[in-house]
Amino acid sequence: MVYAILSLSLLTVMAGAAVAPALGTISEHFAGESGTLVQMIISMPALFIFLSSFVFHGLCRKFGGLGLAHLPFCFAAFLAAVLAALAFGLRKQELAKRKQG
Repeated sequence: MVYAILSLSLLTVMAGAAVAPALGTISEHFAGESGTLVQMIISMPALFIFLSSFVFHGLCRKFGGLGLAHLPFCFAAFLAAVLAALAFGLRKQELAKRKQG
């Protein structure tokens, strides 16, 4: 139990550490935007973890901790599918613009 609490407390820090090395590439891609907006990307994983902790607290009380063990994997698969579809759509739009221009 202690290890679970410790790993959850480190989750917000490690989420930002995972995004931080890519900030240079992200800021190059969004060169027209403010640097502050690009740096705010680091806070997004921590904000999501904070907000989702309230939801998962209620779900754990209703279904139990072991009943929710598979939920992160299902959510990650769903999120990956949505992001892949979004990236494919954006790439398709970018290619269409290049053909027109």
